[in-house]
Amino acid sequence: MNVHRSNLPTRMTAIIAMMVAAGVGLLSRTEPFRDMPVVGTWTGDTAWAVAAYFLVRLLLPVARIRTVALLAAGLCLAVELSQLIHAEWLENLRRHRIVALLIGRGFLWIDLVRYALGVFIAMGADRILRPGLPAAPAHSRP
Repeated sequence: MNVHRSNLPTRMTAIIAMMVAAGVGLLSRTEPFRDMPVVGTWTGDTAWAVAAYFLVRLLLPVARIRTVALLAAGLCLAVELSQLIHAEWLENLRRHRIVALLIGRGFLWIDLVRYALGVFIAMGADRILRPGLPAAPAHSRP
């Protein structure tokens, strides 16, 4: 069997999961959801991290869950830390809604917690969607 062909279901699942996460995140920014406690403040960033996880899964369809989670968490951290940079060209980009949704506007420590929650949710979803995938390398015992 062609290795690339066997990755197709994983990649399609990742694309669908990213689209669902994006939809949930965008929905959380609309009335009446954005004014709801917890939903309005947590859902967008949590969904962003879920989408980031499945972006990594799309790019690395056979990687272990732990590897995908670490890379997604690193991506989330990098994006959040980039919000501490206020170069004029970057601020001009952030004025566009789609860019602001992708890279954010202002650094908040709590966003790191929201991203961690999103990565954990995505790990669970990945485990359910791909039950045969190992979470971490097996350790051999002597």
